[in-house]
Amino acid sequence: MEYYPVYLKLKNERCLVVGGGVIALRKIESLINAGAKVNVVAPDCEKEIIDYSESGLINLILREFMDSDIEGCSLVIGATNYPEVNKRIYELARERKIPVNIVDCPELCSFIVPSIVDRGRLLISISTQGASPAFARSIRKILEKQFGEEYDLFLNIMEEIRKITSPVIHDQKSRQTFYEAIIDSELLTLCKEKDAEKIVDCINGILKNAGISDLSAKIEIIVNSILKN
Repeated sequence: MEYYPVYLKLKNERCLVVGGGVIALRKIESLINAGAKVNVVAPDCEKEIIDYSESGLINLILREFMDSDIEGCSLVIGATNYPEVNKRIYELARERKIPVNIVDCPELCSFIVPSIVDRGRLLISISTQGASPAFARSIRKILEKQFGEEYDLFLNIMEEIRKITSPVIHDQKSRQTFYEAIIDSELLTLCKEKDAEKIVDCINGILKNAGISDLSAKIEIIVNSILKN
């Protein structure tokens, strides 16, 4: 295995994207979604990038890249059309031990960006370790059909259930048995149907089997709140 799979927490971290084209735009949008503080350096750029700047989502600097742009960054992405600039970005980042990705240039990357299936709480990454990004995208399309929005709903409900049941089910083995019972139930199917009443009944039935009977009101509030959002 050439790469070590990992998810980076970039919320409020300063990240740099050099370049203003369509590919740079995709990288910028991913970083915005991750909650990063995004600096973009490019002499010109796509209209959407300007829109992100005007809305305050990124800091856009309309000029050529300068060595000082990289200082204080937690992550750097180079997406320019100039090999010499990309190589310079890579060298500067490596000297400072900053994770760096030069688009479409695996030899100038300390990390690669996988193809992503984003279903809210469920995030599936697909990588061919740089061998064929196109094939990774093909697999992503297959998985997008298999994993729908109901998985996000299911996981949001599971998260809230864990919060209210952990203080009640003290034994670790009992908690594991309880969570597995939910996973093996029809809850995921019911989430796809978005039938609040059936979802509540399903969870309460599992709680009853686990000997817990005083959480039904909380379960109903949780399910209705999540479905409304």
